[in-house]
Amino acid sequence: MEKKVFAERFHVAATTALDFARNFILEPLPDAKVFRVRLNCSYDKNLRSDEEVYPEDGSMERAHQLRQCTEAEVVEVLWRKGSVPEWVDLTVVGVTGTQTVVKLECCGRFTLAETLLYHQRLGNPPFLIAGPTLPVGYKHGDHFSIWRDAELQSQEELKQIQSHLQKVWRLRLLGSEFDDSTLISLPVFPSMEILALDHSPTRGEGLQSQSKHPKLRELSVGLAHPEGFRLSNVPTFPALETLWVHGLPSRPCGLEELLCRLPQLESLTLESDGNIFLDAPISKASRYLGITANNVLGEVRLPRELRFLSLHLRESSVVDVERLLRTVEKVRDLSLRGTPVDDRFAEEIVSRFPLEYVDLVETKVSDDALRRLAKAHPSLRIDPKLDWEMATAAGRSTGLPVDW
Repeated sequence: MEKKVFAERFHVAATTALDFARNFILEPLPDAKVFRVRLNCSYDKNLRSDEEVYPEDGSMERAHQLRQCTEAEVVEVLWRKGSVPEWVDLTVVGVTGTQTVVKLECCGRFTLAETLLYHQRLGNPPFLIAGPTLPVGYKHGDHFSIWRDAELQSQEELKQIQSHLQKVWRLRLLGSEFDDSTLISLPVFPSMEILALDHSPTRGEGLQSQSKHPKLRELSVGLAHPEGFRLSNVPTFPALETLWVHGLPSRPCGLEELLCRLPQLESLTLESDGNIFLDAPISKASRYLGITANNVLGEVRLPRELRFLSLHLRESSVVDVERLLRTVEKVRDLSLRGTPVDDRFAEEIVSRFPLEYVDLVETKVSDDALRRLAKAHPSLRIDPKLDWEMATAAGRSTGLPVDW
């Protein structure tokens, strides 16, 4: 694509995004625009020969560099000798007082082939107007505050939001500027229900201080420095229903104390590049649980009943998984993707729980065992999907045509 053509299409998309947002946003949106560019927002495996990726674009440092771009700077970033991202989504996300902030989420796959660009039917590929994000329960004609769903990447942006605290429903703090001292000094957000700390430098103290927000029900934390993370003297989070922590250290870090201070916790997701140390019961109120790690160490006790359980334990043994599940009596949906369980375990666990769905992708469960499971439990949804032989067999047994 010629650079001039790409620049013209981007200008049209940016203008359209601003005009579109004015149909929904309460506050005046300035004509002047500043752009926040996020690269590598796609799954980029199985590339074609006419596609190229730039893994370095996905770093947090790169995102920080591109948080305040002019229109010309965006073109310089996204146009690479005629190659451009296959899709670019534009969303108005904020105001600075003199400028409207437009976020660009970009595909990581760059291509010279115009035929690979998305949104051809809309007439301005590869651009799509994707927002602003509508509130839950939105009704046609309603207007809402631009501060309702806020994403901050700097101390300067934090100062701008000080006079709009009551309007914030969801707050995302991105990057290294939001360290423990900044988190501790955050003002109370009286209406905030969701808080996300992405690539957070917190070592624990700042996270503990977030119990001050009275309506906080969902907290997600991506740790930038797991090696220094430790919790102690954790206050109770009386309204927290959902917790997600990514990047946990491979050592005890006080996670048990945090979980004991969450009486209303319904959904818990824990992720680590190593092992997770956990020596405590998980709230009986929890119905959704996901753990991704090499293994889980400690005497963790899972709830008796779970609606969804996901165990992605890369280096665990069957004995380890059996130990984890010893207190569980009922699960509806079970994912063991990437966990090295075998045929015997899979058949036993499917017989033990009243499952509606099981994910056994990238396990040690054989194709023969999958066939036996499908035959013995015809209503059970199984991944990996049935192959052609299994599908035709199912068709015969259910009266469906064999080419079903």
